[in-house]
Amino acid sequence: MSFLALAATLLMTSGPADSPVFVQQIGSAAVARVQQSGQGNSASVTQSGRTVVAEVRQTGANNSAALDQNGTNLAATLEQNGQANHITLAQQGLSTAVTLLQRGDRNSAALRQVGTGQVDTITASQFGNDHALDLLQNGAGNVLTAQQSGARNTGKVTQVGPANTFAFYQAGQGNQLDYAQAGNDAGSVTQQGSGLQLTMSQGAGAAPVIVVQTGR
Repeated sequence: MSFLALAATLLMTSGPADSPVFVQQIGSAAVARVQQSGQGNSASVTQSGRTVVAEVRQTGANNSAALDQNGTNLAATLEQNGQANHITLAQQGLSTAVTLLQRGDRNSAALRQVGTGQVDTITASQFGNDHALDLLQNGAGNVLTAQQSGARNTGKVTQVGPANTFAFYQAGQGNQLDYAQAGNDAGSVTQQGSGLQLTMSQGAGAAPVIVVQTGR
């Protein structure tokens, strides 16, 4: 367990001796709260400047989290409760926020934001086991919400350009989503069932899209 903090507030609670924590904070009113419980947990938080916050909570064994934030407002809350879950996140600048919750076992999430202002936010939830999320926002004013329940669902969303909004929900088993937006787009996808697949791309300024798939 080690940390470097040149800015305010650092609260850490860890579990067994083999649960390492590494935190580095530089600048402004940074706050980092890490709380771990089971064995083999790990966390790494690196923050840079202005009003960054970051909270990591892990409960089961062998969870891992890595977080990297850069400049201006930024926040992030990551929470894992089961075992062997994995998260990595990077945010870059101006506003941005992220909230992620994983409840079951062996879920993974890769989240990246680059945006420059007017709120860039990702809210993601995963319930169940063996889900995977890969979410990227690159541009100002993008909004993304996601939720997966069941088992073995995968969701990949790429937002490039400004003012994209997208929400998706997957329930069941083995569903796959690959969705891309190019700027000023709005979309919503719901998949409920097993083995459903959707790959879609919206061009810049395209008409809003709503997709609902059920079955199997």
